[in-house]
Parts: sequence; C-alpha cells; structure tokens
Amino acid sequence: MKIYLFLLILFYSTTAIAQINDLWLISSFGLDFKNDHYQISSSAGEFVIETFQSGDYILTQGFHQTFDMGTVVAEILPDLELMVYPNPFTDILLLKITDKISPSTTNLEIVVSDLLGRLIHYEKPNLNTVFQHQINTHYWNAGFYLLSIRFPDLNTEKTFKLIKN
Repeated sequence: MKIYLFLLILFYSTTAIAQINDLWLISSFGLDFKNDHYQISSSAGEFVIETFQSGDYILTQGFHQTFDMGTVVAEILPDLELMVYPNPFTDILLLKITDKISPSTTNLEIVVSDLLGRLIHYEKPNLNTVFQHQINTHYWNAGFYLLSIRFPDLNTEKTFKLIKN
C-alpha cells in the first residue's frame, strides 16, 4: 500500500509540473522591422526559422513570433459586409459597412471595450448604403480591445478582437 501511495504521489507531482508552459525569450540581441505590408522580428540564435501553413493556420517555429490579423471581413447578414482595419492599429481605426441592396433603416451601435469589460468608446451613427467611419484612438492605451458592431433592430451583433500598438 505504501508503494502504491508513493507511486501515486510521484506521478501526480510529475504531471502537475509538466503542465507549466511559460514561454520566455532572453536574448542579448534582437531586431524589429515593420512597414505597411509585413513585420519581421528576430533575436540572437533565431535568424532562420521554418513556417508551416495549412489552410487558415500558420505555425512559426520559435518563441519570438509576431502577430498580425490583417483586415477582418465578416458577413453577419447576407446583404451587409463589415470591414475593420488595420489590425493591429495605432492612432486610427477604420470601419466600412456596405449594404448591398438598399439603404438600411436599421439602427447601428459601435461599442469598444477592453478585456476587463470597461467601456472605451460608444456611438450610434446613421447607416447609409456605404458607411465609412473613422475612430480616433490616439488616447487609448496599447493593448487588446473588443469592438462590437450591433444592429439592435435585427437583434444581430458582430465582435472583432483588435490590437492597439
């Protein structure tokens, strides 16, 4: 019985320790280059890495990986197209909503919150056939945000995950 208990405790503690997966990069050298089309990051010992792609999924080897979602396009209703760009953004966030049939009489709400649920931005603009809107974000802190575009009359909402650099 003592041997069984000893083995149980030994395997349990090994399993618990094996589940910790903290990723850290400590390097004496690193470079970052970014323009409108791409971003390159490197660190000492990681100059050549291999990338695997399958459909919408991309896997890059190493711990020092960049994150770029690009332009997000979503169709929540067959006749409405939503675009939120650029992502990640710095000082300006652009929204484009296209109604493919006719001007919509629906109400529109734009709600931005942080990951703690605090309201950062709220407005109720009018929706036309092509609605382009610009949100000034220069006073927002760098971090992750959730942008919800709501159509209360249609009981529809689409949420985008955004990154502010």
